[in-house]
Amino acid sequence: MSPTSATGYSYTGGGAHGYINVGGWNTTLTDVSASPQETVGVIRWEGSNAYIYAKAGSGACTKGHMLGLCTATPDSGGFVSPLRLTQLAVNTLTVFHKAFCMAIQDVPADNYAWFFREGICTLQLDATGGVSAGGYLKPSTSTGGCWVQAATACGYAFALQNAAAGGTTLAYVNFHAGRQA
Repeated sequence: MSPTSATGYSYTGGGAHGYINVGGWNTTLTDVSASPQETVGVIRWEGSNAYIYAKAGSGACTKGHMLGLCTATPDSGGFVSPLRLTQLAVNTLTVFHKAFCMAIQDVPADNYAWFFREGICTLQLDATGGVSAGGYLKPSTSTGGCWVQAATACGYAFALQNAAAGGTTLAYVNFHAGRQA
């Protein structure tokens, strides 16, 4: 690779930012763009966390909120994204396999970005109750961007530490196997 390649370990290619794997990517995990800068649908591993590159739908995606798949439409350049996401209304999060991933930042409508798919992250609990370490978690059906303790193994997440209602907890999340209990 040339030292000025966007995919090379170079200052101009982003190597000076200090991000893991920047040599293999054209973007950092926080980059948002109106046109695709990576292959849409590609999975990126950063340590134990997996992220997917996709296009936000016609509505903005808010950090921490669950996202689902929606109809693909062409962008301003005529590119039809094979993977387009929409922020899910909290009352739909009871549907089996509804959540596909989670927004790691605010993403404007019809923009491309990285979305969280699996790994360890900090989750916001809703105000209805806390969680004990090892407790199962599922997306809240009353508060957007929040999680609640599940009565049984739900497949979405489990807490790695104790946390009070309305607080945050470190958790392992896996949207691949997600189902709600």
